[in-house]
Amino acid sequence: MIIQLEGPWQEVVNNFIFKYRVFKRRKILDHFGYKCSSHEEYESIKKLFMPQSIEPMALWIHEYWLSGRRVSCISLKDPYIPMMALANKFYYLELQDQKPDGSQISGVDHVEIVLTKKEKDKVVFLCKEQGVPIQENAHPHHNTTDLIFPGCTIKISLQPLVKTIFAGIITK
Repeated sequence: MIIQLEGPWQEVVNNFIFKYRVFKRRKILDHFGYKCSSHEEYESIKKLFMPQSIEPMALWIHEYWLSGRRVSCISLKDPYIPMMALANKFYYLELQDQKPDGSQISGVDHVEIVLTKKEKDKVVFLCKEQGVPIQENAHPHHNTTDLIFPGCTIKISLQPLVKTIFAGIITK
């Protein structure tokens, strides 16, 4: 099983970064979320990253339960650099098992970015002006503001997912 990273999400993120230039000189990409269409796909992809494998692709993996399914936060050994002009890299992958209702389709579902409150407010204001659908989501582990673009949701958080994990909010 090979994880499919190509797709419209990269163009969505690239356009977003250029359009809303509120984060010019620092890392803002937190992680990307990949949804699996089956339990077998989830296990197969997770196995590729396991630190115990012959050529491990992850430094560590933290698996937890969220919305009735397993989710793994994977610290990538080599950061993933999407096709973007800015020097941002993904150091984490959020791998999501199939939901109990079987509704997920394989692929990158979202990108989560970390902004300051001031940056977030500015981006949300600009997106609202341009008619971008916005949802406020209170997740069990943290809150996000979701910008719904065709091809990808960009989630804005005020704290990295890893901080949430290490703060003990997400447990095994």
